Amino acid sequence: MDSAAPPSSQADGGVPHGHNDVAQIQTKNNMGFDMGIPSYRADTWWSSYDPQHPELPLVDIGSGLGTNVLAALRHGARVIAVDMSDDHLAEIRAKATALDSNAPGVTAGETAEKRLETRWGRLPDQVPLSPRSVSGILCAQVLHFLNPDGVRASFQRFSECLAPGGVLVVLACGHYQKLCSLIPGKIAAIDAATLRDPAGSHGCVTREEMKPMTEAIRAVLPEELHPAVLKDTTEFQTFSPQHLETVAQAVGLEVEVAEFCDGRLSNYPVFLYEEKEEDRGREQVLLIARKPGP
Repeated sequence: MDSAAPPSSQADGGVPHGHNDVAQIQTKNNMGFDMGIPSYRADTWWSSYDPQHPELPLVDIGSGLGTNVLAALRHGARVIAVDMSDDHLAEIRAKATALDSNAPGVTAGETAEKRLETRWGRLPDQVPLSPRSVSGILCAQVLHFLNPDGVRASFQRFSECLAPGGVLVVLACGHYQKLCSLIPGKIAAIDAATLRDPAGSHGCVTREEMKPMTEAIRAVLPEELHPAVLKDTTEFQTFSPQHLETVAQAVGLEVEVAEFCDGRLSNYPVFLYEEKEEDRGREQVLLIARKPGP
């Protein structure tokens, strides 16, 4: 594993990461919000597409409103958008029709709309992909909705669906963020458990922990995001790099990068930044892994 792999400073057509003037957009199913710029290291994902093998497209699982999908289409890739919201998929299709078709390496007349496919699906057990059918998988800010068994099952599906040599890019919530700091002792407890068992799953924020914090959470979140985040006060998972690395290796993937990363690199919401300077810059976890093969 190379945890010091150089980050990409620009994600899409010269747009730098970390522009905090780009708004987060509430998703249509009130399950969260969509980032205004492509995810950190999403360029690693779309660069895994080989135009000589159009039968092996990319897939974005949990594509939301399509920020990453549209970026990949602009770079000439064939892309499958998978989401559990038909409204999201319809919006992605509409946006694709408006894209310039002059992408690098694209055959004349092969528009973004023709290179896009949308499919309804959800992790972990309703992923509409065949074995060895895609060259790259992106799963950004989705795993926190799943319990540990669901996370392991999702990685099993990732491994099954990747073609040999294919790339997996995962961005997931780390526990060094504002929400965990609102629960007294939570960050320290996760740190202690991770120290004892680095590869284990220790980052669950339970319903019981969240319920007393509702008003504090409400004070932190912008009002327009209250329905998305507070509607169920549901539990969610946070992750350590060691945990995701272990889960990926257990399904036969070769891990290239597993590290905490600064949420601002993907325009991670300012209201979730941890205020303690020593914890700042570790709001997310990045995993990049590859399926062995040519």
